[in-house]
Amino acid sequence: MNFSTLGENATTTPTPEYTNTSIDIPFVQIDLTVALVFSILDLVGIMLATLANVFLIGLVLSHSDLRKTTDVFTSSLCVSDLLASVLFQPFVIRRLLAREPNQPYEWAVRRAIGQATLSASSMSLLTATMDRYIVLRWPLRYENIISKRTAFFVISGIWLASFAMGATAYFKRNLSAVVFPSILGVIVASIVATQVSIFIIARKQVKKIWKHSRSNDKGKKLLSNMRATKTIALLLTVFLLSWLPSTIFRFYERLSGGDNTTFHTWLHPLNTLIQIHCSLDPFLYVLRNQRFKKAIAKVVKRCC
Repeated sequence: MNFSTLGENATTTPTPEYTNTSIDIPFVQIDLTVALVFSILDLVGIMLATLANVFLIGLVLSHSDLRKTTDVFTSSLCVSDLLASVLFQPFVIRRLLAREPNQPYEWAVRRAIGQATLSASSMSLLTATMDRYIVLRWPLRYENIISKRTAFFVISGIWLASFAMGATAYFKRNLSAVVFPSILGVIVASIVATQVSIFIIARKQVKKIWKHSRSNDKGKKLLSNMRATKTIALLLTVFLLSWLPSTIFRFYERLSGGDNTTFHTWLHPLNTLIQIHCSLDPFLYVLRNQRFKKAIAKVVKRCC
């Protein structure tokens, strides 16, 4: 499979793939070998992500000790990962394998689901990052600032906003191509800036960790907070590596008015990268969280 010839192997037909009052987009056929390889990999990722995220969400629902505020925000990320896997990625596979134009409504539905899940994922990461900032910056006031009631309203707001952006993307294609990526850029920049602030604060607290014995409750709490903070940073890194390629590519192509064949030839394979973070997130969170490890051990012991 020669990736350098992706654009050359794509076939363009004059049949409109999506039509509205002002835009006719010709259908671009993806090279079959490329389409099959990416589709198979994507399908494996979908199955893995579905099983892992359903299991993790089930753990949170069945174990009250796994419902701390940070867990609630991270569970929201798991829900968006699950929805992206079972609702968005099948559309990506269908488009990769398509040998004839998709229906206009399919484009609109895929765009809406993609925008909603992307918005939910990015905002869930932002709230989880802010949660870590508050717990390190104001540890004594944390429970007053971020109560379970507050977390519930924040999560509700995230999903209402995400569904609203998805619905808007369904009817307004240009917003999803240019405006919404700009909003995502602001969210990601906010997450990165907050993470930098967190690690500045964390460096100051390293000395405190070593001042207190590791068996001391305060020392244990500091270590636990540091570990949770690093986990959120890892989730952010995986999120960026998964979503940014297709988002930046889409944003750049729309602004530069690039070649339509090149755009569609690369966009759809890049969309399969989104599945990476959907598949890895639950494992990253569980492997770095002792409470989840213990809960899983109990489930395994009970089943055996």
